[in-house]
Amino acid sequence: MPHAACRMPQTIPFSINITPSYRRVYAKLFVYLWAKSLNTRKIMNTHEKHLEDFKKSMAEKSVEALIEDFNREVGSNAWVSMRAYHDFALIETLIAKGIDVSAIYDGKSISFARHISLNEDKSRVVCVD
Repeated sequence: MPHAACRMPQTIPFSINITPSYRRVYAKLFVYLWAKSLNTRKIMNTHEKHLEDFKKSMAEKSVEALIEDFNREVGSNAWVSMRAYHDFALIETLIAKGIDVSAIYDGKSISFARHISLNEDKSRVVCVD
């Protein structure tokens, strides 16, 4: 006869009639998953903090400084999560300042293929390369 912890339960798991040895296993699994979800929330809060920090620092910059920041990133193949936060905050800040970014941003992805500048009335970015 197998050890009690190795035996299959006589009932369907997660039903009302779970054997006592499996209650401990499910309780440990529940605690593990709950702790993991707390860690995931902590990570998400950290990501949100990085994004908010970038947005705050960029809100203080002029539109021309934001365009320079964008142009520094053109052609760079380096990729880390902090760059994603920076890029998203950059686009969001330009949009918040009333700049049309449709030449580089389609709502899903940002194109860093070409340098940009402002048009004559400084309301829209245009590609210059």
